[in-house]
Amino acid sequence: FNPKMVNIESEYASLEQVEEAVIEYSSSRTLLTGPPGTGKTAFVNYLCEKADFKLISVKASDLLSKWVGESEQNIAQLFKQATQEGSAIFIDEADSLLCSREQAAASWEVQTVNELLCHMEQF
Repeated sequence: FNPKMVNIESEYASLEQVEEAVIEYSSSRTLLTGPPGTGKTAFVNYLCEKADFKLISVKASDLLSKWVGESEQNIAQLFKQATQEGSAIFIDEADSLLCSREQAAASWEVQTVNELLCHMEQF
């Protein structure tokens, strides 16, 4: 993977700036957005390799549960594991997990988003 071969325009930061920030400040949080197939997942793998991080990659379906409180426990366990291992976390298709709290139809949706945001802030 060569980030120089990716044709991405951003009003926020270039891929090179993101790479420099992740390597220099290991506790960074990065949100990559864009259409499918643009290399977001490949870029995350590349970043972790360059920064010498083990990567824990999950999907929203790995974290969400039909049982009350279990999604929050799964999120807490993910961050606990990553902290113990010194790993990076990649949540693929995170938009299916992060809904707007103001528009949430159920209290469990708000609780899940709050749990994820709290752990991200502390990680």
